[in-house]
Amino acid sequence: NSQFHYYKILTEVAYFHSLGNNVVFAGKLKNGIIEPTQGDLQTPIEDRFLMGGALSLRGWGRNQISPKNESGSKLGGNSMMETSMELRFPLYGIFSGTAFMDLGNSWLNSWEFKLNKLNYDAGLGLRVKTPVGPLRLDVASPLFEGKFRTQFFITIGHAF
Repeated sequence: NSQFHYYKILTEVAYFHSLGNNVVFAGKLKNGIIEPTQGDLQTPIEDRFLMGGALSLRGWGRNQISPKNESGSKLGGNSMMETSMELRFPLYGIFSGTAFMDLGNSWLNSWEFKLNKLNYDAGLGLRVKTPVGPLRLDVASPLFEGKFRTQFFITIGHAF
């Protein structure tokens, strides 16, 4: 009885590799598609992919990466791809650091993955061990945009 008929597939793979002396390489790959079914032509905007933020592409604010219409309004994507890589290393006592790079995008059409249209960012992070998980401070900037700007995020837990 729903107004919309669609399926949504989201996959995520994470990899962690110890490099010795408590240094860890961490990586993730995340892909998703939304496909309308039963003759529907669109999917609900609240279920589409919007990217950017503390758990996504950290060089952009939350949900800032999305296909847009002619007036610049975000439409959300029916396909997405995101990859993150981190080098996690101890600093002193309860403090550790990370250097990271994220890349990805969302596209309007299902099964559309334009790898020449990816957004890239890089940044540094500080982690503080707490009983509930690491307190995380990340600062990142988009790459290849021709101007330098930063995003700051304070959260609890690892990005992945």
